[in-house]
Amino acid sequence: MFFFKKKPGKFNRFRGHLLDQYPNESRYAESYRTLRTNLFFSILEKELTSVLVTSAVEKEGKTTTCFNLGYSIAQTERKVLIMDLDLRRRKLSQLHRPGSEKGISDIVTDIFSTRLARGSLADYTLNDLIALTRLQKRTCILDMENSDKKLILYFENGTMTDICLKNRPVHKKPGNHLLSENRHHPAAGTLEKSRRTLGAIRDNMGNNSKNDFADIRSVHAIEALTAAFAMETGRFEFTSYQPGAKKYPDQPVDFKPLLKKFTAVHSG
Repeated sequence: MFFFKKKPGKFNRFRGHLLDQYPNESRYAESYRTLRTNLFFSILEKELTSVLVTSAVEKEGKTTTCFNLGYSIAQTERKVLIMDLDLRRRKLSQLHRPGSEKGISDIVTDIFSTRLARGSLADYTLNDLIALTRLQKRTCILDMENSDKKLILYFENGTMTDICLKNRPVHKKPGNHLLSENRHHPAAGTLEKSRRTLGAIRDNMGNNSKNDFADIRSVHAIEALTAAFAMETGRFEFTSYQPGAKKYPDQPVDFKPLLKKFTAVHSG
């Protein structure tokens, strides 16, 4: 009679290569600490926020490296989130409560299928709302309000096109600001008394005022974004509107670089 030792299954073999199975003094653990140190030294001038582990073909150690590197970084008291993006051969997600938690596919499905109508700013940051709107490519208006501020943000196909701080002091509104800066212009008195639209004010004051207006809009957009990103309490509500329903100036603000800076500062 012959007896054969049972070979460990694939998952158990994978589990045996994970760093939490080895003592910190082992050469295996030291090799990942070296990798961690080299990674940190390579980006000394920047803050490490994400690492993508990938390769051209399967079975090259991506999952093992991802887990062990994350485990090693977590030992430096940094918070680490490891995401298993292999939708067909999930391994990391099987380490804890296999089959009982939602996966990345469920989260992506929820993001694209669920459209928020309203909610609390204590639950969703402005970063969250902007990212969600961009992913869903929504054309909508986002109203944000608390006891101090009231703002309206406009989006077309997920791209932010305008922002308005509704409770801005009257003397700081673009039209009044433009008039105050051009007090000696022949048209200023007539336009102020007639309460004509901002477009009429801009057009009657000529090209110089058009440039001034673009500068004022940029400054006001930055002020409004600063106020919006500072809101940690209050409520928000999405409403729909038809693309092109809002008329924009000849020189609209480019919100893409502005949002990139604001979201980088307020991320996390």
